[in-house]
Amino acid sequence: MLGSIAKVMLLLLFLAALSCASLNYLGWRWLGRTKTFYVFLLATGAAFTLYIREAVHDLRIPAPSDEANYVNILWELEANNKVPVSGPGYVYAMQFFHFLLPGSSFSSIVAVTAIILSCVYLAAVYQGYRRSIANEPHCMAAVFLLMTTSYFLWPMIEGRPQQLGMLMAFVGILLFYPCLKGRRYLLPFFVVLAVSFFYHILTFLVLSGTCLILWYFAYLTGASPLRRGVPLALTIVLGLVLFALDDFIYGPMSGGVEWSFMRTRISFLSNAYIFALLALGGFALAVPATWAIKRYGILARCESFVKRRANVLGIIAGILAVAALSVQFYLNYDVYMDKYHHNIPYFLLLSLGNVAFGALFIVGAASMLRGARTNIFLKAALAMMLLGAIVLPLSVLLPEGFNDWFIRIINYWTILAAPVAVRPLAWAGTKTKVAIMLAIPVLTLLSLINISRDPSLLGFP
Repeated sequence: MLGSIAKVMLLLLFLAALSCASLNYLGWRWLGRTKTFYVFLLATGAAFTLYIREAVHDLRIPAPSDEANYVNILWELEANNKVPVSGPGYVYAMQFFHFLLPGSSFSSIVAVTAIILSCVYLAAVYQGYRRSIANEPHCMAAVFLLMTTSYFLWPMIEGRPQQLGMLMAFVGILLFYPCLKGRRYLLPFFVVLAVSFFYHILTFLVLSGTCLILWYFAYLTGASPLRRGVPLALTIVLGLVLFALDDFIYGPMSGGVEWSFMRTRISFLSNAYIFALLALGGFALAVPATWAIKRYGILARCESFVKRRANVLGIIAGILAVAALSVQFYLNYDVYMDKYHHNIPYFLLLSLGNVAFGALFIVGAASMLRGARTNIFLKAALAMMLLGAIVLPLSVLLPEGFNDWFIRIINYWTILAAPVAVRPLAWAGTKTKVAIMLAIPVLTLLSLINISRDPSLLGFP
């Protein structure tokens, strides 16, 4: 592991790079050229990742973590044991690398793969922003802001299926959105959707669920006909059928899901037939509800109401978000508090980056809705928020180990939310803009401390 002096130098280099990037946005143009900015993002991602993975953790993320779980799964499969796997594509890739490098351990392969992916992560996200938003400084600021939240930073560096899965979902949504208006990319979208199914079941469900919600609201407004949503709906149904097959790649995983439902906190839901009837009943009610919404123009009235009361609804949304996160925190209270040694003030301090990110998103979303300036990122972020609201009750009902779905949805959500969260900079005064951009390195430092937990340097309790 690196010594304390080397760690300090690496940390200062990382913070200096972010500070210079903020100054670049505020007027300096040394990063104005696209190629220069890509090099900067690669260097920043590498410095951030190497600080945490090499300087703090000596490459390997310790347990409890998803990375440690997957290293254990790989060794179990190597011993021909049958274990549930949510990311078979990821496992096959790690097994292939292990075959090519027989002298290496799975933990080293997972760590090196995670480091390589995390180094290109920021540049890949920025490329997605540039292809969807014409304002290049806005895209730059969105990437900087994205680094203030640990909900993005931790899955960006941890070796697990969700690391690449977040990018898959991001790319899939960007491909699907133009399809709502009858444009191209339908075939590439289904390719990404199919790959995500075989790679990681959670990524498939998040991507397909978000896209289905996007299509449904486009259908309600008349922007997309029914026929454009049928292939997606059939793909989701087929995916769920394949997931439920005992002799398919997700056989052990579906058995684990079935086990979790048998131990739900509401006893009658543990009966698979009752749960299936409730699910089918919910889908059946969607048909008359859809007819009524279209027949009486309910959605148009709601949009008009949202436009008039965007600020008030933003405050309500913030309160609901805090309530939802509090429920999720309560469900895993012991796990979270063990990480912070039951020091709640310290936990709140290290969460300021997440709080600032969420607050800026609400302000940006309210302003865009009030001015009827919605775009792909706002619509997709709101769709994924609805998906999170749907899975939160599952987190409440299911036992430990299956009760953190809401947090996982937030991990996917952050990439979509960043371009919306940075919108307040577009109309902010000079002083406010300077304050926000110069606060970004500080908030990023807090999130870095939050996920690194380096007692020798940062005084983590």
